[in-house]
Amino acid sequence: MRHITHTASLVAASLGLFLAPTDGFAKGKRIEAEAPLVATVRGPLGASGTIRLELKGARVDFKVELEDLPAGVYDLFVEGVNVGMIVAAPDGGTVNGEIKFRSPLGVEPSSIALTFDPTGKTIQIMQGGVVIMGGAMPAGS
Repeated sequence: MRHITHTASLVAASLGLFLAPTDGFAKGKRIEAEAPLVATVRGPLGASGTIRLELKGARVDFKVELEDLPAGVYDLFVEGVNVGMIVAAPDGGTVNGEIKFRSPLGVEPSSIALTFDPTGKTIQIMQGGVVIMGGAMPAGS
C-alpha cells in the first residue's frame, strides 16, 4: 500500500498538487490531464493519438490511444524508455490501439502496472525504430 500511495503522491506533486487529508483529491475527486500525440513527418498521414492521466484518491490511470494508423504493433516510449507495446487493429472502419496503466493495478484485466511517472515526460510512439508520433504529458503548474 505504501508504494501505491507514494506513486499517487509523486504524480500529484508533478501536476502541482499537494495531497493533504482535506484536499479534494484525497476526498476522491478526479484530476485529469490530457495531451495530443501528433504524427511526425515519418508517421502515417492522418494518424493521431491522445495521452491521458487521471488521479482519483490513491488510484492513478495513464492511457495512450492511437487512431487512424496502419494495423500493427507500436512501441510506447516515455522519456526514451520503452514501457509497452500497443497493438493497433481494425475497429469499425478505422484502425485504433490503446494501452492502459494503473496504480494500484486492481482487478481490471486490460491494465498494466504503472511503475513510472509520465508527468512532464516526452511520449513517443515508434515502429521499427522510427518515431512516428510524439507529444508530452503536461507536468502541471
